[in-house]
Amino acid sequence: MNTAKMNYRGYEGCAEWDTDSGEYVGEILDIKEKIVYTGSDYTELVSNFISAVDHYCVTWEVVNAF
Repeated sequence: MNTAKMNYRGYEGCAEWDTDSGEYVGEILDIKEKIVYTGSDYTELVSNFISAVDHYCVTWEVVNAF
């Protein structure tokens, strides 16, 4: 099993290689929402994880501003 763990801005992500899709599939851990990101290689996976965290943080800030 090929797995990857990442940390960014205090959020942790975990991804595994999906042989059916031929790419990594991961999610941000320890949040209520299920946010999934993918990548065909490790570089793309990390980039998409960072984008997913940034998007989650911006969305959370907007929602909680009201």
